[in-house]
Amino acid sequence: MNKIGKTKLIVPNGFKENEELFLGDIKAESNTVWWVKYKYGILKFNPQKDEFFENYDLNVNKNKAFEIHSIILTKNKKILASTTNGLLLYNSLKNYFEPVRIKNLKSEPLYSMSEDSHQHVWAINSNGLLAFDLKTKKIIFRSIPDFNINYGTKICLDNKNNVWFHTNEGYWRFNVLEKQIAKYPYKIGLPDNRLEWFSMEMKNGEDGYVYAGARDAIIRFDIEKIKKFQSKISTLITDIEANGTRLHSKKKKDASEELILPAGNYLFSISFSVPDYASSGNYELSYSIGTNNKKWITSKDGLISLSNLSKGNYSIYLKGKNNLTGRNTPIKIFRITVLPFWWQSWWFYALVFLGLGLVVWGLTRYVLLQRLKDQNYKRKIQESEMQTLRSQMNPHFMFNTLNAINNFIVKNNIDSASSYLGMFSKLMRNILENSKQEFISLENELKTLKMYLKLEQVRLNNAFDFEISIDETINKENIKVPPLILQPYCENAIWHGLRNKNNYGFLKITINQSSHNQFQLTIEDDGIGRIESAKLGSAEKV
Repeated sequence: MNKIGKTKLIVPNGFKENEELFLGDIKAESNTVWWVKYKYGILKFNPQKDEFFENYDLNVNKNKAFEIHSIILTKNKKILASTTNGLLLYNSLKNYFEPVRIKNLKSEPLYSMSEDSHQHVWAINSNGLLAFDLKTKKIIFRSIPDFNINYGTKICLDNKNNVWFHTNEGYWRFNVLEKQIAKYPYKIGLPDNRLEWFSMEMKNGEDGYVYAGARDAIIRFDIEKIKKFQSKISTLITDIEANGTRLHSKKKKDASEELILPAGNYLFSISFSVPDYASSGNYELSYSIGTNNKKWITSKDGLISLSNLSKGNYSIYLKGKNNLTGRNTPIKIFRITVLPFWWQSWWFYALVFLGLGLVVWGLTRYVLLQRLKDQNYKRKIQESEMQTLRSQMNPHFMFNTLNAINNFIVKNNIDSASSYLGMFSKLMRNILENSKQEFISLENELKTLKMYLKLEQVRLNNAFDFEISIDETINKENIKVPPLILQPYCENAIWHGLRNKNNYGFLKITINQSSHNQFQLTIEDDGIGRIESAKLGSAEKV
């Protein structure tokens, strides 16, 4: 007790009388146990005996000491401490503070903590407001308001579960149901407490009011009045300038405003405000360019400046936020259209694109026509060669076939002559039908070839046999070939190779796929060969 008898200095054991302990939060667990936070630990105090009876020094290493920011006594009588090294929870069985790991909550300093009716812990830190559940060890809410917190103190909840807290920017209220934050800055006339923030207290009174202790006054917030306060004021555009010239916008039916500018580059500015005289000065002005409700920028004086504004369409979204309620005015949309120069217009680009397209089309068409001309020329040469070959081969084949029929008649072999003549007539019909077309299917060509080879077998008294082998991957219907392209080569093989052979001969025709769009035809025989055939031809002439 001092000389006047008004105060009593109680120093915890182990501390000096003038040592700065920075005693802070006091949480009453019972009539005999109070928890008191100091800079580096937590003390237990007995108010009936006026003595500290236990010290929890949470810093083992004094060289790397961490501070205790705040403590909270939950409704379940649990003591939770926020430190620069994370959260600590008191274990009554071990009489020890042990770490508590909240998912996605790093070692963030929680300047103050309070518990709501759902036993969720709300806290204020340098990044904003958050809430977590001690049971699940998870964060259930996190908000990052548009303000910088150098410090925050004394968070509390009112009877509506609204969260109240104090920072270097002023007093704040978070409406949990509507997820809105209202700001009560010092500039609206509230008592300032920034110089002595560590002594500030904020309590939720039994009458439903929220009380905040300031430097020279007690502030009382009436929750019901704030809740009922309504404002239907909209955002107003007060001034528009482009390249130093004042302009006027055109109002649309949807309450938006529009401005159309001629082609050019502009230094553009727009001023806007909220004309609410019932709560003058309590609005924050924000705007967003190009996107709605994506990235809002706070404007202190309601002035927006845009440089190098060129052709295109621009949308500026404007709104004001009432600091007393946390509600925003309806979003005002201001649209700007800067017309393009003639060379920037769509029809100019269309003409350029069309011109380039015509040039490319003309060049492509010229190249294709040249290729088609060359291909037609080559095809006509090939057709003339094939027709020459057919004109040579067909009479020769017909003469030999008629001679064979004549031999059957002379020998009085009427049945063979009739059968042979029927096969010959079918073959001739196929040849005549195919000769009208430039290309026929490979299957049709092979059918004609088989008729021819069978006629030659009969005419030569079955002196040879033949085989046609086709790759399974080849589609005979889709492949087109010139008519009678195989018959002349098979005829040469028979007459100059197999006909003069002393024993039985064999002719093999093979068709293989050589590449993706090419195939190979091979005609093989085991005849006497070109050299011997040429000798026999010379002997016959002699």
